[in-house]
Amino acid sequence: MNSKELTIIEADVLNLIGERRNNFYKLSLIHRDGKIHLVGFVDSEEIVENITDFLKEKKIDFINSLKCYHSNIPESERFAMIVSATCDIRKDDRFRSERTHQLIFGEWVSVLEISNTYTTVKDLKTGYVGYAATKSLDFCSVDRMQEFLSGVKSLVKSRFSKIERIKSRNENDIWLPMGSKLYLENISENYSILKTPSYEYRIGNDNVINGYMNFEEHFEYILDSYSGVPYIWGGSSTYGTDCSGFSGRLYDLFGINIPRDADQQESFTRSVTADELTKGDLVFFPGHVAVYIGNGMIAHSNTSYSGVTVSNIFNPSDAYEEYLLNSVTKYGRVVLEDI
Repeated sequence: MNSKELTIIEADVLNLIGERRNNFYKLSLIHRDGKIHLVGFVDSEEIVENITDFLKEKKIDFINSLKCYHSNIPESERFAMIVSATCDIRKDDRFRSERTHQLIFGEWVSVLEISNTYTTVKDLKTGYVGYAATKSLDFCSVDRMQEFLSGVKSLVKSRFSKIERIKSRNENDIWLPMGSKLYLENISENYSILKTPSYEYRIGNDNVINGYMNFEEHFEYILDSYSGVPYIWGGSSTYGTDCSGFSGRLYDLFGINIPRDADQQESFTRSVTADELTKGDLVFFPGHVAVYIGNGMIAHSNTSYSGVTVSNIFNPSDAYEEYLLNSVTKYGRVVLEDI
């Protein structure tokens, strides 16, 4: 096998893995002794299987030395719950690195590499990978995580809700954003006990909704709660959000998972015409996404007004709305049967 053939095979393997936003890997293909040696790490067993199956189909003689990152991590620490109000996912393992994504309290990640300051993680909901502050993570085994996921899940329904750490005098109260995932026990008339793998908190029942929100009942309420929330690149909470963080969180509140970024959401949704638009559809522009709210109006987190605002795209009243109308790239609908 010559170098050109090896380069082609390596390119095919990388295409099979997919883009860096959703995959963390360090991989090399080395041609030695008439065989290809697969060397390095990927972020899931499924990727290992896909690569080896591909090479078998191509009838390529290979030796597989690929490993999953978590193979170097104790089983008791291979997954983690977010236990800070928000947890920024960064491009690199340093504080000043770009925020590319954001998780909120109660969401889950798989753990790929651990360090004292930043841990490499993969968001279990969107598949996004990056670096999370280690102090924001509560580590546990897959079995322990499944115990939580198989239980009754509740959400923070208010824009913010305070929780109090039990049996600790040194911890500050945490103000959780809307949509934080709650695993509750010992529910009383006025408050509930909120558990994570390692901690317990107290939360008032007035701020909790059991299960997910209902589209017909809560759509307007969610829009009101997000009105004026600051624009923050990579954000996805009522503390601050970018455009796709807002649309993704909206669907998350209804228990529906959609991809993280605007271009991914555009590819994911089914096209509709302007005349077919209904509440909850997504409207796409170059590098931007908005939520259609009816009567020709969209809600979106934008830099022009530095936060979540409403714009009229079918009867523009200013130059910005005129620009939006003329730059629509797609009207998209999230169809449950496509998920």
